Formats: sequence, C-alpha cells, structure tokens
Amino acid sequence: MSKPIKMKAIKISDFGGPEVCKYVDVPIPECGEDQVLVRIAIAGVNYLDIYTREGIRGGSLPFILGSEGAGEIVKVGSGVKNTKIGDTVVFRGSVTGTFAEYALVPAWMTYPIPNEVDIKDATAMHLQGMTAHYLANDVFPIKHGHTCLIHAGAGGVGHQLIQLAKERGAKVFTTTGNQKKAKIAKQFGADETILYREKDFSKSVLEITDGEGVDVVFDSVGKATIDGSITSTKLLGTVVLYGDASGIMPPIETRKLAAKCIKLTRVSLMPFVANHKAIKKRCEELFELYLAKKLIPLIAPIRHLSETPDVLKEMANRDTIGKLLLKP
Repeated sequence: MSKPIKMKAIKISDFGGPEVCKYVDVPIPECGEDQVLVRIAIAGVNYLDIYTREGIRGGSLPFILGSEGAGEIVKVGSGVKNTKIGDTVVFRGSVTGTFAEYALVPAWMTYPIPNEVDIKDATAMHLQGMTAHYLANDVFPIKHGHTCLIHAGAGGVGHQLIQLAKERGAKVFTTTGNQKKAKIAKQFGADETILYREKDFSKSVLEITDGEGVDVVFDSVGKATIDGSITSTKLLGTVVLYGDASGIMPPIETRKLAAKCIKLTRVSLMPFVANHKAIKKRCEELFELYLAKKLIPLIAPIRHLSETPDVLKEMANRDTIGKLLLKP
C-alpha cells in the first residue's frame, strides 16, 4: 500500500480575516536532518494564530496556520537521536504549521506524553500550561499571602494560572466576560470574580482590597485593560503583560507607573523554553501537578480542522471558554 503524499491543511495565501483560512490539500512535508514528522491527533489554537493570519506578525505567504499540537511521530530525520518513530509527543513550535494532518517539528521541541496523561489534556496544558508555569514561577514567583489579579480567568492560560496561584496559597481575583465564565473561574479556585463588561474592574479591586490594590496583575488582554491593571496594583507592585488579546498596545507613558513605583514587564514564553532541558523541566512539573489532580485543564468542545474560520472568529469575539483544540 502506497504512503499518502497529500494532506488536508489550513492554508493562508493572503493575510486577512477568517475567510482567508482555506481547507485544502497540500503536500506532506519531508523531514530535515534534526526534524520529526508528526501525524497530528490534536492541534491547539492560540490567539497568536489570529495575528499570524492577519499578517501582524509578518511572515511569508503562503503558509499553514498553527504552532502547537500533539500526535504520533511517523518519521525522523537522520540526525535525531533521542526520539523515535511511534512516540506520542506534544510540542509547541513547528516548521510547517500544525493546522494540518501532519507537521514537521524540530525534534528538540517535542516532549513524550506519559501513558497516564490524556493527549487532549497534554495539548491543553502544553503552551498555555507552560505559560502559566513560567509566569507563576519565574516572572513573578507567587508565594503564600500574595494577592493576584488574573485577567480572562476562564481562558486557556487564565484557569491554569488560577490553579497554580491557589496551589501556592495566593488570593486570586479574576475578570470574566459573563456569569458563566465567572462560575467556571470560581470552580477553579478564584476568590473573587469581576464581570468587566458590567463593572470597572480596577474600582472593584480597590474596593475589595480597601484601596490597597494587588501585589501582581497578570494581563493577557493588553490594550483594553492596561490602564486599569496599573490602577489595580498596589504600591511597589508588578504588572505582567503577556498578551495582546484586545489589539496591539500603543506605547505607555512611564509616568503612569511612577506614583506607586510599579514594575511593568512585557514577557513571552519562548525565552523560558529555549531548549529541550527547559521544556522537559516544565512539562515534568505540569504533568506531576496534573496526576496529583492539582492542575486540571479546561477544554472547549473539540472542533474539526475545517471549522478553523469559525473557531478563530469565536476566539476574537471572546465567545470561548477554556482551551480550543482542533482535530484533523
């Protein structure tokens, strides 16, 4: 029986809205020396996929969308040593894009999924889980007694960051868009939920904290929330900006930080997972928490790859809850 030479994929030939996502046949890529070919079982959806589709992040056309996923290795390059055909792996980063039936991945970016871990959960915890992990451990090491404001508490990172913060003994406030999302955030441990569409969240935070504010704000929204995040922070507190869900943020006037000597940092995941050793360490710790039932990923109903335009539209409208996954 001959091996397939074509695969289904979401191909982007023009930058633009959801309509530029085309579900088409493309050639299955060939392995490079230090790469593996993964048969995709699950692909993760990230807000960066929207910016990539729109051309905000640059890049050359055409390309296959998507950067994270999990599946079985079906081919390895000649220089690959510690990974083999048949391994089931999770990964973030792809040479060819993951919204497809197959993806080429640098071997060092893959991590084997333990038998006890469901592949959907592993995918949901990988990019978003590692993001929550480096935020809570490296950017602002959360300790017992800290107060935290976490935006988008029912989102892919937010609900995991809430769990990590509570596991460390912090008090957690979170913003959500509606009561359904607020209820979910509460279930994952949030002490206070604020409906940002109905209330000024910064006023609510200051009321709850008797005017003091919180030790740290984890802000994945950016443009629409940054001023309120700064207002919500206590004297000598920290604002951690790690996303731009509401659009690319304009420059900030530093004098806004001066009154309370607030530290503002803009971070991203890649420097914290820049080699296999770093990925291994974070995955091991996340899977340990998962197996101890201290970290439970929230997954939206899984959609088919052909539904990508609708999925990205729902994400842009903030109509989603939990981690979004696609299956080929």
